[in-house]
Amino acid sequence: MHADANAGYTHAWVQLKWEVQAPVGSGGWGNGPADVQAESWSPSLTFNNHVGDLGIDEKSARAAPAPGSSKCIAHRRYVLRGTFAEHMELHQFPIDCQRLHIRAVLWDCPEAVHGVPLSRSVEGGPLPRRTLKFELGSCQGLTLASRHDYGIQYTTLSFNLSLRRKLSFYWWNITMPIFLLVLISFASFFMDHQALADRLNLTVVVLLTLVAFKFVLSQYIPATSYLTFMDMYVVASFTFVFLVALQNLITFIIASDGHAYLFNLWSGSALAVAWLLLHVLLPVLVIAARRDQDRRWQANRDEEQDARDPFAKDLERSPL
Repeated sequence: MHADANAGYTHAWVQLKWEVQAPVGSGGWGNGPADVQAESWSPSLTFNNHVGDLGIDEKSARAAPAPGSSKCIAHRRYVLRGTFAEHMELHQFPIDCQRLHIRAVLWDCPEAVHGVPLSRSVEGGPLPRRTLKFELGSCQGLTLASRHDYGIQYTTLSFNLSLRRKLSFYWWNITMPIFLLVLISFASFFMDHQALADRLNLTVVVLLTLVAFKFVLSQYIPATSYLTFMDMYVVASFTFVFLVALQNLITFIIASDGHAYLFNLWSGSALAVAWLLLHVLLPVLVIAARRDQDRRWQANRDEEQDARDPFAKDLERSPL
């Protein structure tokens, strides 16, 4: 899975499962699954939130008796490769957790035409009993009646994937270089108090390096109208370098008063300690954010587990 601020590219495996009323296939059930006959009901699935071309490898429907039950269960698999539109919340980037969705619509379904979701059993009447089973990470609804000329509502499916980024790339390629650059600017504290040109020369070189580095970062940081955690860190680095330049100037101004040594010592130490303390707190922030994400993931899994159909465990394992 690769994701940016507006879309996610995924290689996903989707499997549908539904009940059929009688054994199908010319050879009966035998010892294994049989192909579902062409005239038998089978869901017609359309994926509708992809961007650009979507590669779909659709497998033929297969059916077999459910273990320990008189019901007959049919399966159909879809292997997808494509980019799907997604609105992502990136305030915590790059320690964010995203839930990406693959949205689909089931067409030509008698239940949907009559406004009955496929997950609801239909007993009696002209409609046969037909129920789709849902695995973890999927939910169901209906399309808006206002979007069809005759007010027909169709069943919708939404498959979601929860994922979070690997931090090693951002640590070694962004955080570590910025940390070292700001640390280098602190070397001006050890220069002569009255050597303003030399001190500011070092500070300005570091500042210009950060500006150039910021342009390089633009291709790795999503463009948003708000500040992400990474943006805040970059702004903090610029702020520290600005404070170092300000400290150099004030030290030069008060050099003639005899207080330059103490001011340089205490102000320089305060800036250095504050910068190091920030990087001590960063791992704590990351751990706290990840634990909060884990709690939310577990809460979502518990809710889905409570609503999970007992026959969903009979679904085949994903080959991906």
